[in-house]
Amino acid sequence: MDVLNKDQVQLLTIGAWTVWIGRNNELHERAQEPTQQGWKPPPTGLHKLKFDGAVNVEGKVGGIGVIIRDSKGLVTRTYVSKWPWITEALTIETIAALRALEVAKVMGINEVIMEGDNLTLMNRLNISLQNNSSPGVLIEEICILARQFRSFKAVHTGRKGNEAAHKLARLGLQAQEG
Repeated sequence: MDVLNKDQVQLLTIGAWTVWIGRNNELHERAQEPTQQGWKPPPTGLHKLKFDGAVNVEGKVGGIGVIIRDSKGLVTRTYVSKWPWITEALTIETIAALRALEVAKVMGINEVIMEGDNLTLMNRLNISLQNNSSPGVLIEEICILARQFRSFKAVHTGRKGNEAAHKLARLGLQAQEG
């Protein structure tokens, strides 16, 4: 019998919590809001990558969270990470977007819709992908990786539509480094 280490227990706990909170939110949001304002699954065969970043300026640390769901809404992967000395919102959000694509690529996912709540970042990604320009090294890395997917779409979502990734990013602030 294998024993999980602390990091594995933490990831398992975060994954289980994310599934629970996502299902709970979905049930309550359907009762209170029209469907188009809540989480909407991607078309069959695609995966939705949601990502977010959080910063603690006083603690001089950033955290990222990623959640990947299939077309049935099932969570296929979560990821959290701590980034010391990264306290600028756009930078940590960009790192989260890059990490989301890297995780999806490692999983063998080839068709994605990537959603984030930072409008500036999502606009920069879409403009860069359309005209092969790059306003920064991280954006360029995302665009290079995005072009490796059979299907890729970057979509802005509101904070409410990105709640699970935001909560994971907040957990990332406390994650162990490494």
